[in-house]
Amino acid sequence: ESESEIRGLRWRDASQDPLVFRASQHFQRTSDIHGIREALENVTGQALGPLSKEGFHLSFSYSGPCLIIASVRVFFRRCPGFTQDQARFRSVAAGSGLVQGSCVANSTEVAPPHRECLEDGHWGPLQGHCVCSPGYQPAGSSCEACRIGQYKPAN
Repeated sequence: ESESEIRGLRWRDASQDPLVFRASQHFQRTSDIHGIREALENVTGQALGPLSKEGFHLSFSYSGPCLIIASVRVFFRRCPGFTQDQARFRSVAAGSGLVQGSCVANSTEVAPPHRECLEDGHWGPLQGHCVCSPGYQPAGSSCEACRIGQYKPAN
């Protein structure tokens, strides 16, 4: 997270300790291809936690014998967009908190639909709800016009 500036680069607050990773093993001059392959398969994961700023910096600093960084993969979790019970929710970053939904076409808001997007990328329980408008009936998560000769009363 960007907090302060160091040598023209924005850097995080000095009160936050940097993440420290250690190589699982060192290469030897006599390492064979199998030893190198095992070392390259070393995987380290680190949760950064919730971010409160717009973005973050990822940098590497190492002093010592040769080190190979074969790859770096950075990803984040999302709560996927979906429609359920005549309420539609857009896709948002995990940990976004309470997210306001909207009612699908031909439905009416009874109580504002909202759900919490949790840090693990899953949605919490639905709060509030929408119902199909008079003259429409539920069809899965949407509302369709009632068939000829049938109707849905106002209540």
